[in-house]
Formats: sequence, structure tokens, C-alpha cells
Amino acid sequence: MPVLKKKRKLRFKPSDIKKLSLEKEMYKELDTNQCAVPLSKIIERLEEKGGFDPFDQKSDVGLMNPVERQLLINGVDVFNNATLVDDFFKTNNSKILFPAFISDQIYLGMGLGQMELSVEDLKASSQKIPSTAIEKLGIDFDKEDVDAAIVGQGGSFPSATIELKTGAVSMKKVGRKMMISYEAARRVNIDILKIYLQRIGYRLGQQMAQEGLRTLMEGDGTDGSAISTSYTKTSEWKYADVIRLIFGSFKKGQTATTVVLNNEFLLNILTDETNFKQFQSLNIAEKFITSGEIQGFFGRAWKTSEYVPDNTIIAFDNTSCLSYFEEAKSSLIETDKIIDKQLEQTVISVNFGFTKLYQSACFQKALNPTP
Repeated sequence: MPVLKKKRKLRFKPSDIKKLSLEKEMYKELDTNQCAVPLSKIIERLEEKGGFDPFDQKSDVGLMNPVERQLLINGVDVFNNATLVDDFFKTNNSKILFPAFISDQIYLGMGLGQMELSVEDLKASSQKIPSTAIEKLGIDFDKEDVDAAIVGQGGSFPSATIELKTGAVSMKKVGRKMMISYEAARRVNIDILKIYLQRIGYRLGQQMAQEGLRTLMEGDGTDGSAISTSYTKTSEWKYADVIRLIFGSFKKGQTATTVVLNNEFLLNILTDETNFKQFQSLNIAEKFITSGEIQGFFGRAWKTSEYVPDNTIIAFDNTSCLSYFEEAKSSLIETDKIIDKQLEQTVISVNFGFTKLYQSACFQKALNPTP
């Protein structure tokens, strides 16, 4: 689902867009079993039911997401900085679309930060559950040894078990209260509104990523679920220490897909010509200079987080490390309040939590404290 981040001149005719008949009850149709689904998914589904294919058009309607299309056909130009918050409440359809527009901007904000660890980087699986208490599931293979599956005649096979672990994890709640007064709604243009909502989304996303990283490091309360820690060979970080962490720690089908460290330590690595000369190679430097992007060293995704301790690198397999949960009854957007223009009383929030699936899917290395 595309969300245009930059303004551009779009080519289309009103007849290129199928105008939908909308009711606020439609938001109740969102699949309660899916996590982190923008409300625009409902609009997209309604377009599909109406036989509308935006990519079957010769115009630019396929470059817009469903909410942007429906707002445009209902008189709200989301690409025109003359559009005000108050314009969303001029027609019944545009008023109903406002929560979906807010949802899109929140999710867009959650992905801000070119190098920063996001909540999506941490999810191996996602599930909605009916309560705020998460029953912890553990996956266990006898001795974690694939060779043990070859047995003699009459022998018994080792087990691979999925079972409930002792105790439960309580969900955390993150949120922000929207404070948009009636007077502000009449004056604030859509560009400012987008920035405002995306910054809310960014902060929510970072709080969620922080909780996921905490679970990865400290564990989910189950004995032995805290991250395994090793130390550098000497009292200085060297290139070989990184190699040993990424390639020496992960075994038996696990791979270090993601590497996380704080921004200051990343800058030290990129500028240390003594201990990390390999990171100053011509190819890496050229890409950094021309695009500002850090090349994925060793084919891994490198991310930063201010919550990683100094002189520490965390590596994990994002396909099997953490499981993400959301409360089924919790809603990111209070749709009814927004539609009723109760913008000073609206809260954007979510109840969520993480549990650990595989202990062997994450490792960290810290600076050796011994001189």
C-alpha cells in the first residue's frame, strides 16, 4: 500500500476513481486477528469489492493509497498545503475517512529513522489475543541436535516440543493524547498535521522497539531467557570480535540477520582506522558519502538504538527470536471520537508485548572490562 512521502503533481481525472459509500461502522470489520493493520486496509477492501483496480488505470491513481484516493474524490486534497484539518469534516465521507488518514500517518511515522531499530525489525511472529496477559510459548528441541534424529532400529526419536512456559507476560501500553483545539483545527494545514501525526507515530514505534529490545536482552521472565553475553578478546573492540559474534555465535540453522548497537559506537567503528580498517573500504565509503546509507556489512541489517549499552553489539535472528502480541480489543485509533470531532479527547494507543521463542537466536558482545 503506497503512501506518498513527497508532494508531486498527480495526473488523473475524477472519473478514474471509484467513489465509495462509507459508513463509520465499517471500521468494525477490520480483522481482529491481524496486528498493526492500518485502517486504510478497509478502504482497499471496499475498492476491491467494487471491482476497482487502481493499477488498471492510465492515470496516477495507483500511486495513491486508498484513503488518499477517496479523500480526493470527496473534496479533500491531501497533497495541497491549503487543505485544513477542518476540511475533513465538511462531508460525511471525508469525516469517516479522517481516522484512516490519521492511521496511515501514524504507521508512516513508525518507520521513520533511516538506521533506527523499529518494532517491525524485531517481530518473528505476530498475534492478537483477547487479554493483556500473554501465555508464553516455548519451542524446544532435545539437545538442539539434528544428528540425534537418526536412531537405530527400535530406538526412540528425540522430541520437538511447543509448550506453555511458566508464568505470563503482562502487556505494556503506549500512547499519546491528541490535543487539537477547535481553533487549531480551523487553522492548521495538512502538511503540519502530517508532521504532527508522524512524530506521534515515531515516538510510539520507538517505545515499542525499546520494549522488544528489553525482552531480547533481559528475557521474558522465563529462567535462562536473558541474552547470552560474551566479551572482546582484549580491552579494545577489534574487527575480529565482530566476526566472531556474527559468524561464531549462531549455529544449527540460526543466522545473525540483524546487528544493533548505539549510534556513538557505530560512528566509532566507521571512523576507527586502526581497529576497523576494513570498514573504511572504498566501496563502503563511496556509498556512505553519496547516499548517506550504511552498507549492510557481511550481508546483515545494521540498526542503531540508544537503548543498547555503550561498547556493546547485539546480534539476533529476526526470523525466530521474538513473538509479538497485541490485545484484540485495543485500537490504535479511537475512530468514533475522531469522526465526532472530539479531537481534544482522543488517545492514540496500543497494548502490546513480546515473548522469546528461541534463546539461541540472539547474542551480545561487550567490551572486556579486564585491562
